[in-house]
This record gives sequence, C-alpha cells and structure tokens, in this order.
Amino acid sequence: MEMASFNWVSLWAEWVWPILQFLIGLGLVIFVHEFGHFTVAKAVGIRVEQFALGFGPRLIGFKRGETDYRVNLLPMGGYVKMTGQEDFRPLREERPDPRAFYNKPVSARFAVVSAGVVMNVILAGLLFIIVCLVGMRFPAPVVGGSLMGYPARLAEIHWQTIEPKTAPHSIPRPRETAALPPPLPEVSFGLQPGDRILEADGHQITRFSQLATMAALAEANQKFRMTIERVVDGKRRIGTTEIGVMALEGHLAFGLMPALSTTLGGLGDYMADDPFKDGDQILSINGRKIRHHWEISRVEEGLGDRAVRVTVLRDGKRVELRIYPTMRIDPGVFFQEDGKSIRGEIVDYMDKAGSLLLKLPNGHERKLSLEQVTWPAREEILEILGLVPRLQVAGVTRGSPADAAGLKPGDIIEAYGQRQMPTMKAFEEVNKLQVGTGTRIVVIRNGRRMDPLEIYPTRHKGRTVVGILVRPDQMNLVVAHVRPGSPAAKAGLRSGDVVTGVNGWKCGTWLELFRALKSFQGQKLTLSYQRGNLPEQDADMGLLSPTLFDPTDYQFILFPGPRGFSILLGNEVKKNPLAAIPWGARETWDFITMTYATLISYFRGTVSYKEFTGPVGIGSIAIQASREGMTAFIYFMAMISVSLAVLNFLPVPVMDGGIALFLLIEKIRGKPIPLKVQNAVATVGWALLIFVFLTLTWNDIMRILSGLW
Repeated sequence: MEMASFNWVSLWAEWVWPILQFLIGLGLVIFVHEFGHFTVAKAVGIRVEQFALGFGPRLIGFKRGETDYRVNLLPMGGYVKMTGQEDFRPLREERPDPRAFYNKPVSARFAVVSAGVVMNVILAGLLFIIVCLVGMRFPAPVVGGSLMGYPARLAEIHWQTIEPKTAPHSIPRPRETAALPPPLPEVSFGLQPGDRILEADGHQITRFSQLATMAALAEANQKFRMTIERVVDGKRRIGTTEIGVMALEGHLAFGLMPALSTTLGGLGDYMADDPFKDGDQILSINGRKIRHHWEISRVEEGLGDRAVRVTVLRDGKRVELRIYPTMRIDPGVFFQEDGKSIRGEIVDYMDKAGSLLLKLPNGHERKLSLEQVTWPAREEILEILGLVPRLQVAGVTRGSPADAAGLKPGDIIEAYGQRQMPTMKAFEEVNKLQVGTGTRIVVIRNGRRMDPLEIYPTRHKGRTVVGILVRPDQMNLVVAHVRPGSPAAKAGLRSGDVVTGVNGWKCGTWLELFRALKSFQGQKLTLSYQRGNLPEQDADMGLLSPTLFDPTDYQFILFPGPRGFSILLGNEVKKNPLAAIPWGARETWDFITMTYATLISYFRGTVSYKEFTGPVGIGSIAIQASREGMTAFIYFMAMISVSLAVLNFLPVPVMDGGIALFLLIEKIRGKPIPLKVQNAVATVGWALLIFVFLTLTWNDIMRILSGLW
C-alpha cells in the first residue's frame, strides 16, 4: 500500500499537476488576450458572435445575449468572432450590419485589434510584479569558467585596485615595505572563475542569463565593453575589457560558463556509486575552508596523488569523507610522433581539417595539425609514458542500453565487441560500428570476470552511445593500450601488461606510479612489469626527462561526476510593492526587446531556427518550471505572455499585426485594400502559419525523441 501511494504521489507531483498548471496558465494567457479584443469590441459597438478558447468543434459553453461563450476541441489558442470579420473564411462584400467590424472607423478597429497584445503585456507585467513581491533568485553573473579558444578566455583586462580606506597611522613604515606582497599586474588575460560581470556596454548585469542572451543576439563581429570585479589577496579590483563572440552549437557565445555553488545536486538519470549525497555542502578539503566553488579547482592544483579529506555539511551535521582524486591528463598536452610532448593553451581552432593554434608557455604560438599529434585528453582521458589504463564505469543512465544490458557502476570493461580492453577512442569506434546491430561487452565486477552481456549502441542526442559515464581504472595498474612511438612502446610494453614497480619501488595503482615517476625525475628509469604468467620483467626507459614525463601535465579532480554542483544563485530579488512595479515593467520591456532581437538575429543568420521552440517544447519547459515551484512557473508564464504579444503583433497576415498593417494602409489610402488582395494574402498567411507550426512542432518532437533511449 505504501509503494502504491508513493507512486501516485510521484505521478501527481511530476506529471499530472505540472500539466494541469500549464493548461491553466496557457488558458489564462489566451483568455486575457481574447478578453482584450472582446471588451474593446463591445466598447466601440461591434457585435461579438463568439468568444472562444481553442479551435475546432464546440465542446462546452453557454450563450448570453448575442455572444456564444465556448470552449473548443483543440486547445491551441482562441479567437473572438465579430460580425463582418472572418478568420477562417474569405471576406465578402456584403456588410449591411452597422455593428459589423468593417463598418467601424479605422481607429476603432485598430483599437480592437491591438487590445489583445496590450492585455498580454499588462498580464506579463502583473505576473512579473507578483514574482518580485514573492521573491526569486537568479543565476549570479559570476564566471565559473571559460571555453578554450573563445573570446572570454583570451580577453585583455585592464585593472585598477580599489584600496580600502585607511587612517594615516596605518600606512606602512619604510622598514615594513620589503615584507609587502608584489604589486598586482595592471593587465591580465582571460576571465577567471569567480570574476563578477558588473556591466556590459553600459548596461548593469544582474544575472548570468543576460550575458548569454547578449552574446546570442550579437552580430558576428560585435564586441562588448565589460566591467569586471575580481578579488585578489583580499583586495577588490575593477577591470575593463572588450569581449567578442564566436559560434557555439548554432548560436553566438562569449565562451563563459556560469559559476557553481558549493552544494552538490542530484545524480539525475544516472546510477552511480559515490560517497556524496544530494544537498551535501562542501565545507573544507584537507582542512582548507571552501567558501566558493572556484576555490575547489585551486585546492585541486596542489592535491597530488594522496587520499583527500573532504568535509561536508549533511543534514545539519559535519561529515568527513576520505576519497581518492581522479587523475587526468591536462587538455593542453599533445604528443608528437617521437613521443615528446607539447604543452600550451588552445587559443583558436583554425579550420575544420583539424588544426588549432597553441599558445606555448614561453608566450609563442604554434599551429598544430591533429593528424600529426596525439591529443590524449580528448581520446583517452589519462596516459602516462604512453600507457593507457582500462576504462571503468562511473555511471549508468537509467533506461539506456547499458542499463538494459546489466552494467553497474564500478564495472571494469575487459572487452567490447572485438576489442580487448578498449580505451575511450576504441569504445567510441565500436559504438559507431555496432549501432543498431548490437554486440557483447565483458566486464570485471568486484574482481570477478562476468559472462558476456548483450548491448545495443544507439543514437542519442546526435551521438552514438550506450549510456555510461567512464573514468580510468586507476586502482589497477593494468595497461589497456600503449601509444605508438611513446617511451613505453619503445621499451616493448604491450596491452595487457601489469606494471609492478619503478626503479625497485613497488607500485599497485596509477596514482602510485605517478608518485614514483615524480620522485625519479631526471634519473634513469627502469619499469618493472608482468606479462601473463611470465616472471616479472624490467624495461629500460632511459632518462626520465620533462619532455617524456612532466608532473604538471596532470590534473587531479575530486568531483568528476556524474553528480554535479548546483548553479550559484544571486541575492533574492524581493521588493516592496512600490519597487516591484518598476521592476516588473523593466522585465516586461526587456523580454519584448529580446524577443524582437531574437527574430532579427534569425533573419541575420546568427541564430539557428533550431533555437526556437514550438508548442510541444513550450509545454515541456512549462512542466519543468512547475516542478521547480510556483514562482518559477509564474515567471515562465509571464515570458509566454510577452512572447505571445510580440509574435501576435508581427506584420504577418491573419495575425493581429497583419490586420493592423492593413488598417494603417487603409488609413493612408483612404479606402480599404481590395477584398481579393486581402483574401489572397490571408491564404498565404494561413499557409505560412501552418508551416511554421508544423516545423516547430517537428523540431520539438525530434528534440524530445533524441533525448529518449
């Protein structure tokens, strides 16, 4: 009984109530729009025959006076049917009724046509005011990171230091000057995690979404002057920079990522075996207090390969966990055919053929062809001396082919298809080869080799996958792959070998191997390994130079996923009624201008049609907003009301904006446009609307289907 009750409660909370909320909210938005037409039509003396929500056959309703109030079968909109005005049939010449729409002055008809849009704008403003009175938090305009090669990563920032006010007696005496820290640089490059964006082109930035919108609606060569706040050594600094935009997945972007909080979120659709729980707040790492998420990466830089103490706040209590960091190779490390490495920061992707521009540590730039170098961070996650570890399952997506096959978090992949101990690159190749046909996968679970499992790779969100998140098996020094031309390959090591030691120092994990190599830098290196049942062997690796192994080429990650951190939210926006009214008006105006700007960007070619959402997509977003809470849902419906107002007043035939345009032409000409022209244009308008509706609906459906397994 308890399980059945729980399922019903979950079904209601996750689906039934959100869908009901959306239908009620959409009905309200449509009702207010049509009520605007209705009231003004009545006020100017036009006969209103029908007031309808939805299209198609009548479901329910009642008639009062001369008007039939009805709800129709298809809940896709609504209309007000006035005498002499036809939305679905050609207009006729006969207009005997003095209360017919077309027998009223142009000014009266224009007021009727525009009333729906005005009411939607008013509704949006009222809903935004309600949100402001209740209170809502938005993602803070704080930088969480930047993408390699994007403008935000390369921006030149000019700084000034904002010194705190000090009394004269607090000024350091000359003998204390030598102990002061070195002066902060006046110029630096690249936005860093923790930077707060204060202004962009003179506009105050209060939430991260403003930055994303500003970039998406920019021109391809446009640059924005930004004011940035950064705290360095306890000092607040204000900097200015100019940042351009680049294409990113169908739209323009600065290359910025939002900042995260120190609170861990849920696993989502993943099943994973990790020591953390939903809502854990990171308090300290190895005793070092963590106040901001971006401090975690700074702590990780100095962790090394030892176990780490992570203290979290869980259900009001401090809990200390002991975890091992996940080792990865730095994404800026590349290997040449002779085995030597090149390290730098990617500043530009040169062309589609696979070339990129690398900024070297000495400041020089070098163009690399990916056909001539190996990029291990993209292909294999981790490699040391050319040795690549096996893959281990970190997470399994519910409902995915991996879930259906029976894969579990912690499984070590022993074979996949015809590949023994596949690396990341080989695993993806098998996925592509076996999509739709299926193959077998063999895993080691808790030290035991399991029977082969049937698994069927599939297309999901544009990629061929099976639904797992992988990590290197760093607790077992088994070699899955040896990169050709690497020091290990030259020394004769092969896939399947087990590394046992370095210069007589026993090693059992990849972390211990890293630690040993770090201690023997600059010395001759002998690697001990075992092959099958043969006795332990030694491989002479030569001199361990920094070009063959550099400890700084590796990163240690404490929170590799699939569990992520929640978005950092700014201060709650909550005002008194007098302050909430202008806030709601600004939100309404901002969304009006943003909607128009989005349409302009589409015709300019900087925004893809795939960025637009149709009725199915709007419904799915509304359901998600409802799950987040009533305030988020009200805010979303305010956005929908604004969008309906803007789109409905575009100069498109059969829409309010198209009718208003005809009225303006009639006013200028002194007579109406010929009915044949109006009817022909209306036919084209309906065809256009149906085409757009079907296209957006198809995009919505395909977007949803691509996310299903």
